[in-house]
Amino acid sequence: MPDHQRSLTSLEIIERRFNELSAQPTSLSLDGRVIGFGLPRPPIPLDELRITLLKRQTSNQVKNAVWSEVVRRAQEQATPGPPRHSG
Repeated sequence: MPDHQRSLTSLEIIERRFNELSAQPTSLSLDGRVIGFGLPRPPIPLDELRITLLKRQTSNQVKNAVWSEVVRRAQEQATPGPPRHSG
């Protein structure tokens, strides 16, 4: 069955959404200064941060700090996606 005719799995849906959120020009990023642990100071795009988190040499402390910030932001923002500016 061709890919376009089959249903996507949950992981494929998540991967697709992640790629959408990581796409330019409105890609999401995290400020390394907020997370700490020697991460780069400029905002780190999610796709680059993902690579860092997948590296074996990245400590669990760094991974936990990143996930804590992601969860904190998700709880603050009702709708996923780039921050909305009013007025």
